[in-house]
Amino acid sequence: MRTIILSLFVILILVSCSQKEKNQIIKKTIITGQISNFEKVSEHGYIEVVFKDLLTGQKKFTEKINEKGLFRFEIDLKKPTEINLKYSGYLTYYIFPGDSLHIAINSDCWGVTTETNTEESDFYKVSGTSEKMNSDVTRFMGIYHDSLLNWQANSDSVKNMDALDFIKFKNNQLKELQSSLESFNLSENTCKEFRKWSQYFIKYDNWSSIMEYRLLTHQIEKRLRIQYISLKRLYLIQNLTVKIGF
Repeated sequence: MRTIILSLFVILILVSCSQKEKNQIIKKTIITGQISNFEKVSEHGYIEVVFKDLLTGQKKFTEKINEKGLFRFEIDLKKPTEINLKYSGYLTYYIFPGDSLHIAINSDCWGVTTETNTEESDFYKVSGTSEKMNSDVTRFMGIYHDSLLNWQANSDSVKNMDALDFIKFKNNQLKELQSSLESFNLSENTCKEFRKWSQYFIKYDNWSSIMEYRLLTHQIEKRLRIQYISLKRLYLIQNLTVKIGF
């Protein structure tokens, strides 16, 4: 009975989302940009925009950069959307239907080894209709991945956790992130749109990690099994070699 109710609930959410999609007006969003001194990095001649859609899955747009280092995307949008720009790195932006953004990219992004996401984002400067929003987003995402969310520490911490301990760990982490986000909003005087988006983002990221927990543990177990099998084969080969007399 609980399974039937849950299934009906999921169907209602999807139908509701689909109905909202139908009622929304499609607007063309334009993203332009230029890579400085492009002739020095012309071997990196393509740039991508990637975003996820709840109903249709991941969408990817690829554009060729011209000889002047210019690129242009025209994307039809019905609703505000989080996108990833893939060039020298993988940077997050948030665009609205009808937006017109320009991203100036310093070609030194290919010549300098960056150790943090914050350093990488310094090579990308955004202007246009959502300039303040995306300046807040890029600063926050750099800090989020560099210090607020330590991926290696998290990976090491969850290796031996059972499901309930992992959920408790992630919920405590979410509270810490929300507190850090409040401090970031005050110090950076972030815009209203960013505050709304960032609250959703950290909650979704937390939920996504919990949903992927079983996959993560399965992959760790699979790697351990592969390592065990490899060591066992090596042991057999060594013993066989000794017996043959090599």
